Amino acid sequence: MQAIPGVAEANPEHGGSRTLEFVGISMFSLLGPGSSQIKEIRQKTGADVRLRRKEDSVTVDITGTPEQVQQAAAMVEEIGTAAQATDTVTETLEFPSAASGAIIGAGGANIRMLKQQCKVEVVFEKQDPICLVHINGIAAQVQQAKTMLQNVFKHDTQTVAAAGTPPPAPSAPSAPSAPSA
Repeated sequence: MQAIPGVAEANPEHGGSRTLEFVGISMFSLLGPGSSQIKEIRQKTGADVRLRRKEDSVTVDITGTPEQVQQAAAMVEEIGTAAQATDTVTETLEFPSAASGAIIGAGGANIRMLKQQCKVEVVFEKQDPICLVHINGIAAQVQQAKTMLQNVFKHDTQTVAAAGTPPPAPSAPSAPSAPSA
């Protein structure tokens, strides 16, 4: 574990430790401006609280007496839960260009549906042989939009396969598929 400047090493004699993990939020949401939230938790509880960023999550290690750990964990969980409800994230999905019609939908219907139902921003970018769909919003809503888009693509692939036409290849250029109804 990498030490945070200005924080003493945890003393194993304290006897308590807990690790919390938050997926889909930024480290800064937990730290607060100028690390103010974590500093306040350390000051109020006396626990040693350290944050580690992973690819798609933030891990919080808490050590101290059992009482300190319990109190600090409750405070961190409260901040983390609030951050998960308000943090915005951007995810990018990649599809074959041949699937762009199905992804967009007739007159942009699928993109409008995602924006309305999931309350996300959607940017469609065609770059032969692929198309990119950038989805921005609150983590849970972005996940919902990703699932919906992946289901549209899966349904289009199954429809094309049922018609006897090979489905579009995920990474190689392919012939345009027949328009979907």
